[in-house]
Amino acid sequence: MWYFTILQSALRPIPYQALQQIALLTEVEPFSEPYVNQVIFSVNKDRYAEFADYADLSGIVYEARITRPTRDDLLEQMRQ
Repeated sequence: MWYFTILQSALRPIPYQALQQIALLTEVEPFSEPYVNQVIFSVNKDRYAEFADYADLSGIVYEARITRPTRDDLLEQMRQ
């Protein structure tokens, strides 16, 4: 399983829906200001290339991991 994290504000409706169709599960991790919400897409390893290609061609910035990031991991990333 791969986990892609994307800032929710970076997603427009059509790409968001397309990525949801590729992903096995989509979760929104909500944060209060000054931080932004993040979307975590869980993707089967056999669909990794399809997901990454679509995001790359759409100009969507993401981070891919093989372990699901915790809320603390996401918060630490935004603090850097």
